[in-house]
Amino acid sequence: MGDGVKAEDRKALILECAKQLFSEHGYHKTQISDIINRAKIARGTVYQYFKNKDDIFITLLENYFDKWQKILVRRDYELDFSVISPVDFLRHRIRTTLQFFAEDHELCNIVLRMGVGLHESIETVINRLERDILTIVKNEIRFGQKTHNVDENMDTDLVASVLGGAVLKTAHFYFVQERDRFKDKSVDEIADGITRIFAPGLFSKDTWS
Repeated sequence: MGDGVKAEDRKALILECAKQLFSEHGYHKTQISDIINRAKIARGTVYQYFKNKDDIFITLLENYFDKWQKILVRRDYELDFSVISPVDFLRHRIRTTLQFFAEDHELCNIVLRMGVGLHESIETVINRLERDILTIVKNEIRFGQKTHNVDENMDTDLVASVLGGAVLKTAHFYFVQERDRFKDKSVDEIADGITRIFAPGLFSKDTWS
């Protein structure tokens, strides 16, 4: 390029500008020309890194989900599994996910407000990411069943859908929709509230009370 900017930095700039625009205007109303203008780059530069707008959007989604998974793993290393209770582990996982969304309200808005009418290639990625998220939740529930902390007759698909949906919807409400109104409400408070709602249904009274 001859401008001294590293390729990875230029790609990151394009993604950052696209993220801002997708959050502000939505996927359909954002055009490649808008991203080019926001990034202050030549039109051909975008196509050195991405095929089209779909490719940019999909890259944002996949990078975001990959980052979330890595954070879950890294935060789990901070725990002492020999002493942590099932309820505290549930709270830990909820808090970690909420904190992740809280730290980037633009991506939170993009991921959690996606609706129908997206291109098939994007719908495919979204469906895969949703399945992967539910699989993570279901695996945790099944582990709880194996350790006799969760009722073995509990419907894991139902619980994963309800719990996962509640956390994601709550994140969008507090960190995007009502971000200014609840700016003083901490992630810990929200995580505690969700945990209190779900713990009685997931665990025995001796476990959560």
